[in-house]
Amino acid sequence: MHTADRKPLPLGFEDFLQEVLPTAEARAALFEALEGVPPTSVRLHPQKGSALFDSLPAVPWCTWGRYLSARPFFAHDPFFWAGAYYVQEAASMFVGYAAERVLDFLRRQEARPLTLLDLCAAPGGKSTHLASLLHVGDKLISNEIMPNRIGVLIENLNRWGSEQCIITHDEAVSFGAMTEWVDLLVADVPCSGEGMFRKDMEARERWTPKLPLQCAALQKEIIAEVLPALRQGGFLIYSTCTFNKEENEHNLHYFLSEMDMVSVPLQLPDESGITVVEEKTRSGKPLYAYRFFPHQTGGEGFFLSVLQKRGKHGKSYKKAKQKLWTSAGKQHAALKEEYLTESERWQLWQQPHEKDLLMFTPIEWEAAELDLLSQHLNIKQVGVPFGQVLKGKFNPHPYLAYSPVLRRELPAIEVSIEDALQFLRKQPMQSAVMPANKGWYVIRYEGRNLGWVKALGNRYNNYYPNAWQLRS
Repeated sequence: MHTADRKPLPLGFEDFLQEVLPTAEARAALFEALEGVPPTSVRLHPQKGSALFDSLPAVPWCTWGRYLSARPFFAHDPFFWAGAYYVQEAASMFVGYAAERVLDFLRRQEARPLTLLDLCAAPGGKSTHLASLLHVGDKLISNEIMPNRIGVLIENLNRWGSEQCIITHDEAVSFGAMTEWVDLLVADVPCSGEGMFRKDMEARERWTPKLPLQCAALQKEIIAEVLPALRQGGFLIYSTCTFNKEENEHNLHYFLSEMDMVSVPLQLPDESGITVVEEKTRSGKPLYAYRFFPHQTGGEGFFLSVLQKRGKHGKSYKKAKQKLWTSAGKQHAALKEEYLTESERWQLWQQPHEKDLLMFTPIEWEAAELDLLSQHLNIKQVGVPFGQVLKGKFNPHPYLAYSPVLRRELPAIEVSIEDALQFLRKQPMQSAVMPANKGWYVIRYEGRNLGWVKALGNRYNNYYPNAWQLRS
């Protein structure tokens, strides 16, 4: 960012900082960092990202996180479009660090599939991270309320591989209407954005001394509406990308005092630079939280706390009024075996409002639960779109190409970086040799899938999604 494009820090911002950074020297160090160049970090896909960026420094709190020495032009990297890595701010990867420890605890308590809810999920950094932590049969509900952000969430989850995800577009209260069904609730709530002042000049322009108070009130409302969905003994990971206490510690005091929750400490990695917050509520309950300052950690501003729910709202997880989801496994068993590895782990479904579109999910998922979720929620996608059988012929869905469970033995064409970019632009590939046999082929760049083509003898059709077309 050019110096001329930078906006000054907002008036009154330093006053809010005095509670969290009492000394003038500490505030000066933060202000200096906020005028510097933001670090660039990526998080590797556990399967598709292996051997990438191996020599680069690791993010201390994320096994798959890496710091880049400079920000490349990601749009011209086919690995990026293949979902081999996700460009994610390093501090926000701490959500995955906390989630991994919570999930390990829950699995030691009870051996069953777990349900996770990422309430404010777009653009998808947290959800793709959580998806990498799922075990057999687990389920991740990835939700975004903003209409202009749901599209990018769908794209990013499908590039990553969303076999165990359900993507929804709902308000918090819709989830709270079904009580005691979520094991881990991740709420990276809308905030005043002070932690993004280094890289987001619009956040600087929006900020006023009233904004933290307004955001804190909204955050309380969101948590109050969604909390009934959390099981007794379940966990809430509460996070913001802001510094002030109104949206952070003060809200935690409210949750601990009014919502029958307890604060849970985390053991931090060595030399992380994370600031540990330890306080007590008026009733003597301990409060633990973790704050990231850009001048102390390799990332932007961030705040996180883990809470466990003690109270119980009463189970009201009833049967759905209407049967919507129908298994399609028996009539399409051969297709499942042809296209998916460990095909016995997955099941095919007919899409309720588009019967010829098949979806696939873990075999453990039940129709009754999908029916109930469909009754209460605005579901955009369940699992991964598998494809359509039209006039007796199978057409794989474009999103299927990115799934890590797609069989590697399927016909494929390995292409150069030049042809990979041409494919992503939906322009003619220059050096790729089309096979003589007609049919569906996966386009691959250095072993990573980019999408489908259908060979037609002397030509081919490019089935890369039009909405994703590379324009540069």
